[in-house]
Amino acid sequence: MAHPIEVYQCANCKFPQCKDICPTDALAVDGPPWRATLSAQECFACGQCARLISPDAPHHCTGIHVSEDHLKRVTEWIKQRRDLAVIIGPGLESCSDWVDLSRISTAWRRLGAIVVIRAIDLAGHVRTEIVREVKVRLKKGEPFVIDSRCGAIRNLVENFYPKLSSHLIKTDSTLFAAARKARSLAPEGCRVLFLGPCTAYKRVVDEATSAPVDAVLTWSEFETICARQGITLSKLPQSEFDDIGMQCREAPIAGDVASELRGVNITTEVCGEYTPAQMVSYFDAIHLRELPQEPSGFISPFLCGDCYRGPGIYAAWRSCRKEDAFSWIRKTIPAYLPADGELDVVYERLNNLEEAQGSMRYPALCKEFIADLANTITVAPVVSQVAGALLSVLLL
Repeated sequence: MAHPIEVYQCANCKFPQCKDICPTDALAVDGPPWRATLSAQECFACGQCARLISPDAPHHCTGIHVSEDHLKRVTEWIKQRRDLAVIIGPGLESCSDWVDLSRISTAWRRLGAIVVIRAIDLAGHVRTEIVREVKVRLKKGEPFVIDSRCGAIRNLVENFYPKLSSHLIKTDSTLFAAARKARSLAPEGCRVLFLGPCTAYKRVVDEATSAPVDAVLTWSEFETICARQGITLSKLPQSEFDDIGMQCREAPIAGDVASELRGVNITTEVCGEYTPAQMVSYFDAIHLRELPQEPSGFISPFLCGDCYRGPGIYAAWRSCRKEDAFSWIRKTIPAYLPADGELDVVYERLNNLEEAQGSMRYPALCKEFIADLANTITVAPVVSQVAGALLSVLLL
């Protein structure tokens, strides 16, 4: 099976940025002439590099690709008119005011889905089960337990730190819980697929011994399917999701069970504000026992901070907004700055960056701006999105 991230048709970038965004140095660039290569053994499919491939960016990266392996599977099922059970993940509804998930339900029913449910409806149930499991395991003397709902974290721990894998949560992730529910509602032989913002779960599914889901599509791949099938979402009628007897509107996010655990005196290390590189360093330190003290309680890491901002949403997010990177940054970051006076400074630096596009100074100015922003804004997913937006406009 293909690795979720692939590198080919590298465009010999004058200022290659793909290697700088990879937290494990899985992407190497040799040259000149510059040519990127990917080590699948060093890649845990976090998808951060996929933020460089926005299709409507004027100078997007042409060398990094999300593997079409799962997309081809689903395309073949549609062609064969196979029965489908579809799980709609979070993300797309947060990128645009006009996105209506009930029309996405209609699209899938036209493509052969006989069951369409929302993964988020299982999120509350999964959180309850996680709290129960953490209490039991810590009471039995286990020093710490690691949240494994994030596919990238599961891949990172299982492939890079196998000795820590015994500490991973055993409760089904929200995706897997939803997949089992969808499978229970569908007839035997039905293909189960998940549609959401994640690239890492492609690897999780392919490596799992008996995964309840057969394919994982990103929102950007869903756009591709709609285009190929001649589907225009805005022209479709609305249709209901299947009733699964539970409802929740809070997607998984780092620290979302902290308050419940705090009530029973269990501490939570919330890692949702870590950059991908900081996350890798943190697990390095746990593995090598280099932390000032051994972690205890519950460790809650989400590589993207929450499930609304996974890399599989990035291209769709860009094309939905129809805005350039700088407009989006100016519109987004004021809410995250701690003091009003800092906004003028940030805007001035953005103006300088915009003027420097295409120059040899631009990559260095970007790195300097992102480093300073990371010290000012503590919400790492926002910093990652800003970094991806700035890198997406690089001249190749």
